[in-house]
Amino acid sequence: MTIILEKQSAQVLGSAYWERLRSLGRPFDTPVDLWVRSSAAWQSEPRSCVVAIVGTRRPTSYGLRFVADFVRELRAADSEAMIVSGGALGVDAWAHESALREGLRTESWVVGPVRDPNPRSHRALFTAIASRADGSAVICPDSLEPVTGETPFKSDWVERNAYLVARAQAVVVPEATERSGTWSSVRWANRLGIPVFALPGPVDCTSSSGTNLMISSGYAHPVGGATKLIEDLVVEGVVASYNDSRGATEKLVAIGELERRLCRSGGLQVVDLPGLSAQLGLKLETLCEYLLSELRSGKLRRVGNGFERRG
Repeated sequence: MTIILEKQSAQVLGSAYWERLRSLGRPFDTPVDLWVRSSAAWQSEPRSCVVAIVGTRRPTSYGLRFVADFVRELRAADSEAMIVSGGALGVDAWAHESALREGLRTESWVVGPVRDPNPRSHRALFTAIASRADGSAVICPDSLEPVTGETPFKSDWVERNAYLVARAQAVVVPEATERSGTWSSVRWANRLGIPVFALPGPVDCTSSSGTNLMISSGYAHPVGGATKLIEDLVVEGVVASYNDSRGATEKLVAIGELERRLCRSGGLQVVDLPGLSAQLGLKLETLCEYLLSELRSGKLRRVGNGFERRG
């Protein structure tokens, strides 16, 4: 299969993608063109569910086994699904490899140069992705394609993560450390209202310290296994409910319900902010901004694992 490298107009991804990113502010307020390395069959529009899989560069067999099982079961449940990741060492590469092995379409969002992105040890993987006839591709936003002779900035990878997760309907984190770069992807996803699912792990395992913290801090839903996650994403339609765009009226109704819960005796106990946002029909970002604003203004106070209306 012939591999083509070409610069595509920003509009190839459609206005919805850029509107989603624009909510993050600079530097995402202006659409950028894309460098796309793929076969002539690359398709910018996903045919079905899009899941981002990101995580530590040093995964254990526990995390790798979960990714392989999840991708295999996703393929069985939805053969048109797509896996997106960043092509990095560890979880990212394994997610791409699992997709290729199971025959699922995959996109690798990288920091340039797109002809030969880092890590160089993954040249064969990037070539395998770009040569697929199913619409897979290696993609680099033009703003992250370095000028000849220059090297990328560390912040470029954080910026890349926003472009990557904005492409997805859900983000899955099998393993991550407490200081993992994966946290930037999780925070971008939370701000964009994209659901995050993290795999709990042993409390004494460094590779699970980050995912356990994501869950306990309300950044992510706990995953009960590959099969259960497939049920949530595909069968139960969790992705659709999280990404449902709500109008102003629905938002007011949701805030009203939140107020009622906060004013009850004992306040509102919260151990799962993503779950609460789903119940109320509020984007996670909107829910967190509301609670933080009320705390800062002194209208709310912390009570146990939750919040209570003052006065």
